[in-house]
Amino acid sequence: MEAVWGEGWRGRLRGGGWVRWVVRSAGVVLLVTGLAKLWSAMGEARVLGVRDPLFGLTFGQLMLGVGWWSWWWRVCVWWGGGSG
Repeated sequence: MEAVWGEGWRGRLRGGGWVRWVVRSAGVVLLVTGLAKLWSAMGEARVLGVRDPLFGLTFGQLMLGVGWWSWWWRVCVWWGGGSG
C-alpha cells in the first residue's frame, strides 16, 4: 500500500492539512448559506412578513439574523485560528 499512496497523504494528515481543509470547507459552506439567507431575506415574499411563533420576529428578520450570524462565523473561522 505504501507504493500506491506514498508518504504524501500521511504527511499531509500528520501535518494538520486535513483539519485545515475541513475547517475551510465548513467556512465556505457557512459563507454561501449565510449570503443566500441574506439575499432571500431581502425578497418580497409574503411569508417573510409572517411572525415566527417561537422568537416573535418576522421570518425576514429571522433570516437576516441567521444569515448575518452564518456570514460572521465564516469570517471568524477564516481569519481566526482555524485557517492555518
